[in-house]
Amino acid sequence: MRKGPFSEQVIVVVPDDDTPPSAPSAPAVSTRLGMIHVAWDGMTATGTAMPTDLDRVNVWMADPLAPGSAQVVDSMRGAETVVVGGQPYNADRELWLTAVDRSGNESASSGRVTIATKPLVDTDLIGKILSGANIIAGTVNAADAVIANTVTGNLIQANAINTGHLQANAVTTPVLAAGAVTAGKLESVLTLSTRIVAGNPNAARVELNSTGIRAYNANGVDTVNLSTNGTFTLRSAATGARVQLDNTGFKAFNVAGQQTVDIGSTGNVSLIGQISSGTSGRRIEVSPLSATDPEIRFYSDDGLNYVSLVSPSGRTLNDPYLDVKTPNIEGRESILHMEAGTAYFANRGARGEDSAGIRVDRSGTAQLMGKTGWISIGYDAFAIVGTDKVEIFANGGLWVNGVKIAPL
Repeated sequence: MRKGPFSEQVIVVVPDDDTPPSAPSAPAVSTRLGMIHVAWDGMTATGTAMPTDLDRVNVWMADPLAPGSAQVVDSMRGAETVVVGGQPYNADRELWLTAVDRSGNESASSGRVTIATKPLVDTDLIGKILSGANIIAGTVNAADAVIANTVTGNLIQANAINTGHLQANAVTTPVLAAGAVTAGKLESVLTLSTRIVAGNPNAARVELNSTGIRAYNANGVDTVNLSTNGTFTLRSAATGARVQLDNTGFKAFNVAGQQTVDIGSTGNVSLIGQISSGTSGRRIEVSPLSATDPEIRFYSDDGLNYVSLVSPSGRTLNDPYLDVKTPNIEGRESILHMEAGTAYFANRGARGEDSAGIRVDRSGTAQLMGKTGWISIGYDAFAIVGTDKVEIFANGGLWVNGVKIAPL
């Protein structure tokens, strides 16, 4: 089975994702225990599922009476509820959501809702003993109001205090006694209702939630994604020059975002650009950066001179050819030229002229060339060219310098 020539190379540039996700549905908000609870159903504003490349949904809050006060106070990974604390009683707060995909594209805002935090206690205590969600310093003396050791773990009913009753960041490491939390006091299986975050919630961080483990860079772009569905992505950046390893294989991109390396999980490999077996001395280079045509170079020990395989440009798909050339030393080089039906080997001079060589062309003619003449053997003729031109034809006689001397 004979194979035809290779087609021309086609480079496909895969553009970076610049399409933002759909706007999420409006949040459902409520207030209890002095906190604002923000819930999201995980759907778009039109009631459809969010795209698969969704990274997070940002929770925004603003004071309607203070322009420019909008800020991200938390984020979600799916349908869940987050708690926002530290807000003054009876003061309106406007909340809304935006969706961000893994390429950093952010959606339009969801519908906005307004709510005010309700007081926990009788309003007569507000401003006198309580300020916001805190006890005013000096109004309640712990030594007078609380008997030492009266509130202990033995007096608190099991499961009486849950996360809904704790303000965000209320329990920190300095509040816990050394050795207070041990493996024996934790359930054998810990269930996450939201997520665990190490770092800035909206910048460089590591997250653990019900969908897996993710790591983010300083710009909030995920670089590590180990999903519970069995897929994974490890990448150095989201756009531009980067490398990426995922369940489909290994990829590399240049500064323009063009994929140059693709080692697929199927075993297929695609490489674009220079490939070298070494950095100096004897080596092989494929597609050298300094080459203008497809080329393979075989360098000698000095790392400067080389023999090359070149497929020069300027030929059509139906008429390709290949040159094998030696280095040009002292004004001379050797070349082996091959194309469909024609091949020759020649010793070439400084100006590119063939001073000696052998040529076989597609007409069936073979030529032996020297510096001062050549011998040609054709399908029906034989010629010697030097000082004089002598031709012998199978059916036409003997000719010298274009003059017929005698028939054969």
